[in-house]
Amino acid sequence: MFDTNIFNDILDGKININTFKENITCYATNVQYDEINKTSETTRRDKLNAVFSSLDTTRLATETCCFDTSRLDTDKLGDGVLYTEIKEFMDKLNKKKKNNERDALIAETSIQNKLTLVTHDKELYKAVTEFRGSAVNLYYILTDSYRDI
Repeated sequence: MFDTNIFNDILDGKININTFKENITCYATNVQYDEINKTSETTRRDKLNAVFSSLDTTRLATETCCFDTSRLDTDKLGDGVLYTEIKEFMDKLNKKKKNNERDALIAETSIQNKLTLVTHDKELYKAVTEFRGSAVNLYYILTDSYRDI
């Protein structure tokens, strides 16, 4: 599952997706899709949507519904237990971060679906791994460089 920052890095040429495109199945929730579509610059938003489409991204329902973020027609109603634990953990890491709710939905969905989350967001990475999910920093894999996560 790709976090939104990965779609941005592909567009910006920081990640050459063609090096392994045939070996992956890309997943995202409505959260990543909505974040892309909230990009204020129209040209960039269109290009991000093109990246999203070119990867033949499969959209998954989030496991929990959250007011103003989830879609009642597609997302699951779930019990919210794991989501709440992840959100509380992320708030302890960085309470000022405005998108902890959205990131917790992404984390929970990747964990519940046994998918590896690909992200450059260190708090999101830590949250997924803290709750026994699989996460990776794609920048590190493709460039042999290290980002502090």
